[in-house]
Amino acid sequence: MNAHGLEFVVPDEMISVAVAALEKSNLRPCPGPWTCIVTGNHTPSPPPAFHMHIGLTNVYVSIRAHSGTLGFAPPPTDLDFEAELHGMPDAHYTLASNRSLLARPLRSLGRVRGQGAFSRKGPPVRVPLSHVMLEAYIRLASAHRYEYGSFYRSMMTYVQEHVDQDGLLDDTKLSGPCRTFWLGLKAGRRRVRDLVDEFQLALSDADADADADADSGLGISSEAFDGEGSIDGVFQ
Repeated sequence: MNAHGLEFVVPDEMISVAVAALEKSNLRPCPGPWTCIVTGNHTPSPPPAFHMHIGLTNVYVSIRAHSGTLGFAPPPTDLDFEAELHGMPDAHYTLASNRSLLARPLRSLGRVRGQGAFSRKGPPVRVPLSHVMLEAYIRLASAHRYEYGSFYRSMMTYVQEHVDQDGLLDDTKLSGPCRTFWLGLKAGRRRVRDLVDEFQLALSDADADADADADSGLGISSEAFDGEGSIDGVFQ
């Protein structure tokens, strides 16, 4: 969920197990919670449940709870992995070594954009597919609108400029309110704060409908909403 370290999202009930695994590694404890880029007063995103640093640098490895990040999607399972392998439309995750679906490193004009997919050597690591990651950014920008909205907006810009332009994003898989917000943002004709207002209202209505359908034993299918917006707008 961040650009400054390696973050693992784990099921809420596995947080303590994940923390114990990090503590047994050769990573370093946080040198100071008040000045740390992860937990300090000027951290750009919500602090994780736990983190440690790589050497004496600001690069870190952290643990985040699934409910606070990817709670709209189920945790990865063997069934989800099989769905991705067979190209099924309901897949949410892929292997971090999947070079066909993950952003490729770009080396031009002396710049390097990322390191690309993981090596196929070593234990498998699963990562969200691009549309799941984008939906997480949109939802988190709304949930943390006034504290961290600008950070998540910058991550959406990254997705647009690198992932989407590389043809690695299928935005038709976004949920209805998220896809409307995203298309409006890309269109660049309206203020982002207005789009966020509409998104929050649409999400609230969708959640209310889902609760009502759950009470009656029915399913819910999100409806699409029309909207336009500006990548350079503000969330407040």
